[in-house]
Amino acid sequence: MKSIIFILLIISINSIFGQGLYVNFVPFLTEKCNEEPFGIGFSILSDVCINNLGSYLQNDQTTPSSWYFKITEYDQTTIISGYNYPDNDCIGFPDVSRFVYGVECVNSPVIVPINATFSGGYKHSSYYTHVTLSKVPMFPDDSTVRGVYSNVDSSNDGSLDSCTFDNFVYGSVITNNFQIEYQFPFDYSETYSCSSNGTALLKTCVENENCYQKDISMQCNSDESDGHTQIFCS
Repeated sequence: MKSIIFILLIISINSIFGQGLYVNFVPFLTEKCNEEPFGIGFSILSDVCINNLGSYLQNDQTTPSSWYFKITEYDQTTIISGYNYPDNDCIGFPDVSRFVYGVECVNSPVIVPINATFSGGYKHSSYYTHVTLSKVPMFPDDSTVRGVYSNVDSSNDGSLDSCTFDNFVYGSVITNNFQIEYQFPFDYSETYSCSSNGTALLKTCVENENCYQKDISMQCNSDESDGHTQIFCS
């Protein structure tokens, strides 16, 4: 996998500029990014090396990779640089591709390659992305979020088992009723939704039939390979 550096030019936001900001990728279908969010997005803490981002969405063999996002200021412009390494722990000396994006709505970078088609028969999990920065992670309403949290204690109560925004590292975000259609190892689809009471639901159909739905909401859970994880509706 090539290392990708993509630079997103955003309007200057000196009021929140600094370390510890979240880079939010909000997915859209059209180039104006003014309709309801559609697709798979992310909210990612900057200045942290992240291994296998979103790999749970990949149904085939996952190739090790890692991401690192850095925020800098240049000539009163905020620049977000994303580095995609071919190995875990942000090491290696790969080839580099570079993309420069505009202010509002940009062509979606491929953060996690997924061997599937998506709602409406689309080949990409989103076509356009609105990129924002925030002090806390941000998600579209009624989306299914798989949050990953640091094992390092940053909570006020001294607990290592808390999943709060104090130790949130990144989240994969799937908009309401978005469907992923896999062809490997057989034809099946997964549709993510949020119920009226905020429960995260997953509907699985095999070959467009034999469907079943289950509650996938998950309280704060320790995962040695990934830190603490939690699944919830935004």
